[in-house]
Amino acid sequence: LIIKYLERRNLPFESFGTGLHLVRLSKPLTGSKPKAGDYVQIEYSASLLDGTPCFRSEEAGEVLRLAFDPIESGLQDGILKMQTGEECLLLIPSHLAFGLLGDLDKIPPYTPVAYKVKLMRIQP
Repeated sequence: LIIKYLERRNLPFESFGTGLHLVRLSKPLTGSKPKAGDYVQIEYSASLLDGTPCFRSEEAGEVLRLAFDPIESGLQDGILKMQTGEECLLLIPSHLAFGLLGDLDKIPPYTPVAYKVKLMRIQP
């Protein structure tokens, strides 16, 4: 499903062995990358591949601690590949997102999720 999504939109992407696919939408401002344990401030929106919106961060963004906060592993992996100021589209397969149960609300079981993420700040 993810490959078909990318091909239909003719998007240049990077793929990783986990099944994560990343589309770089903007160039980074500083070039620094986060690492596990860092606090990151991100703005994001999540949707299904058909465009159905699921959820988004508040206007000020959200602060997460990578490898410590209980967020989807695919989202964490994608953020670790980004640089400060960069905006990316992360296409996350279900096994790295909400898996066999979904989120019991807006995301059905076994459903890939598209996250549009901007990495605002990194704090060690």
